[in-house]
Amino acid sequence: MGLNRIFFTGFLCLTTNALASEDSASSGSGIGFGIFILVLIVLAIVVPDKKRDKNSENPRKKEDKRQRQLEIVEEQRRQLEIVEEQRRQREQEENREAEEQRRLRADEAEQQAVEKEKLRQEVKRREVLETVTSIVDNHASTLSRKKLQKVKYDDYGNTFDKEWQDEKTYFHKFVIWPRLLKEYPEEDLQFFNTRYSDSFIESAIYESTESLVADDIDVDRLRPIDFEIYCASRLKKGGWTANLTKASGDQGIDIIAERDGIKLVVQVKRSSSPVGNKAVQEAIAGKAFINANAACVVSNAEFTPAAKELANVAGVKLLHHSELTRLKIVRKQAS
Repeated sequence: MGLNRIFFTGFLCLTTNALASEDSASSGSGIGFGIFILVLIVLAIVVPDKKRDKNSENPRKKEDKRQRQLEIVEEQRRQLEIVEEQRRQREQEENREAEEQRRLRADEAEQQAVEKEKLRQEVKRREVLETVTSIVDNHASTLSRKKLQKVKYDDYGNTFDKEWQDEKTYFHKFVIWPRLLKEYPEEDLQFFNTRYSDSFIESAIYESTESLVADDIDVDRLRPIDFEIYCASRLKKGGWTANLTKASGDQGIDIIAERDGIKLVVQVKRSSSPVGNKAVQEAIAGKAFINANAACVVSNAEFTPAAKELANVAGVKLLHHSELTRLKIVRKQAS
């Protein structure tokens, strides 16, 4: 209890004693006055104490309230941060998805462009190869003749084809390539080289030769050069190595064939009438010129009596083209 409370308690006791000692005549009013004074004293003591207690409690409550408010604010801040972080993550995820979609679309567009370019190149490549096929086919007979002329064989079975390889290079450089450059841009021809030319040339020659070797071919419709190729092919089918000679310089001989060490000169004549002495004379001259072992004249037609007589005397064999695959009499004649 404080000093003021002690003071007022003492004062209350004194007042009570004083009131008790007054005259009984005035006791009624004195009692009332004393009670009034007592109430005032009690109020003076109790009320300030309650205020002091209340005032002493207010700072704690305020502090507690402020702390709760701070906690609420902090919780709200944390919630806002969580919401913001979730929003940021969603935005990042959406950006990643959008970027992935853009990348996929770009990749798809690039792939489509690549496929489209591949398709264009393939179409153009086929066009180029079809053009090359057409060029080679138009010269197949000449190329076949050139190969027969330029590929050589020795007595030991060795093959010498350098001249033929040079001829194919020449054909690529001066026949095929200028035509392609005239019809196509150079970037569409980057894939094409002499290896392709070689393949097409050899294929065309093979097909041309195979068609000429066929037994049912109509030789009467062949050009003279094709008939020479046909006869050389028939000889090859019979086991001979056969080469067409050049257009001049071999005394009129068209084919030089070899087999088992025997060298044979062949004069080829495609004719619509019987073949005469001149062909036999050319065969005789060619045999002597290259020092061959045997000579023959091959034709699709018959031979005149004079040609048969001269051939019989000179040892020149007169043959129909159908006999070339079975040509073994020449070996006996040579021996």
